[in-house]
Amino acid sequence: MMQCYTLRIMESVSSILMFLQDYLVPIIFALGLISFIYGYVNSFMLGRGDIGHPHLLRSLMFFTVALICYGILAFILWSFSFYSTFKEEQGNTPSRPGVEVDRGRSLLPTPNAPTGNTQ
Repeated sequence: MMQCYTLRIMESVSSILMFLQDYLVPIIFALGLISFIYGYVNSFMLGRGDIGHPHLLRSLMFFTVALICYGILAFILWSFSFYSTFKEEQGNTPSRPGVEVDRGRSLLPTPNAPTGNTQ
């Protein structure tokens, strides 16, 4: 009973983290790219370095924060998937009705294919 609640909590936390990884991190990267383009145009094309240089530095900050967030979220999601894989191998996960998994075979059988020039 307690394990069922733990599994539900882990699934909900995992879905929240996946949402953050799929939507938040790309938005931060997009803001960094927009800031970089704006700063590049103002600094080098229009010659207004006093306006463009802070945007270039801000874009580096956005890229750094996005990479750090992506790394942390990827590690946490990886650890959740590792935990659930470990629990499935132990056989402690509740059975799901209507789903039968053949864990006896880990590889599919090879079809009858020729192996070489044998006569």
